Amino acid sequence: MVPWRTSRTHKPRRLEVCLAAIRAALPDADIRTFDSGHQPFNRAASRNGGMAQAGDIVIVCDGDAIAEPEPLRAAVAAAGDGKMHLPYTAVRLLTQDGSETIHQGDKPVTARVWHVNPYSVGGCVVISRDTWTAVGGWDERFTNWGFEDTAFWCAVDTFYGTVRHEGTLYDLWHIDKRGIGSPQWQAGKAMCERYTDARGDAVAMRALIEERTCASV
Repeated sequence: MVPWRTSRTHKPRRLEVCLAAIRAALPDADIRTFDSGHQPFNRAASRNGGMAQAGDIVIVCDGDAIAEPEPLRAAVAAAGDGKMHLPYTAVRLLTQDGSETIHQGDKPVTARVWHVNPYSVGGCVVISRDTWTAVGGWDERFTNWGFEDTAFWCAVDTFYGTVRHEGTLYDLWHIDKRGIGSPQWQAGKAMCERYTDARGDAVAMRALIEERTCASV
């Protein structure tokens, strides 16, 4: 499932690269996109809406992410254990010209990179529907770009744990829409810090989850 809305920064050809990578790994996968309809686009709500229509094991992949086939297959095969499975051990953020070469048919491994993130917990995750339900889904109070991935991971990791599968996730270049320093960004950061502070404490995490209502869950 891919949360998606076509926009100035997210063009259909970007989505096609993402979907092609999933099809290459899992030809029989039922791949869908979902848009919750919020203004502005709400990635958390769109993920929740898509999960509500999904099966038992779900790949949730951003529309600008390219997953490698072997770790993705391994993550899907193992996700019945209830843990969050990340089909990568590092995210390679591609340059604008590096991303363009992929659109022209080159392999992601050859594309130019501007940053490597070994700590990412978003972009592409594999999770069971039961686990998603148990942690209340992604927190839809994150309305700005960012932070909701970390918050969701903190919740899942607290109750079920996380498994990384050796491999690389490639992130296509796009304009930075986080608005770092803005009031919306500051609010998202403050909310995320509540999740990171509660991580590992089941009582505190459950209280944080239960104070919110996600209409899509």
